[in-house]
Amino acid sequence: MKKINIWYLSSFLISFVVLIPIATISFSFFDETTEYSKILKETFLLEYIYNSAVLLFGVLILTSLEQAQLILFLFMFFQEVIFLNGL
Repeated sequence: MKKINIWYLSSFLISFVVLIPIATISFSFFDETTEYSKILKETFLLEYIYNSAVLLFGVLILTSLEQAQLILFLFMFFQEVIFLNGL
């Protein structure tokens, strides 16, 4: 039996929780229920969606860069340790 990866499961659950409000706003964009939703669509909704996308991609890029720097640092550190110890 395959062991469940807790990191994969937790990241999936967090992503799902973050996706729920975004999906709700996106689906309500096409729904005509009240006059308030029409005002929201005409004034703020597109700006909110744009700002959310900018934040999402900004965090994605910054965290990717941080991970790359960490991996590069660890690679160089362990390469130096291996070289100095003659392994």
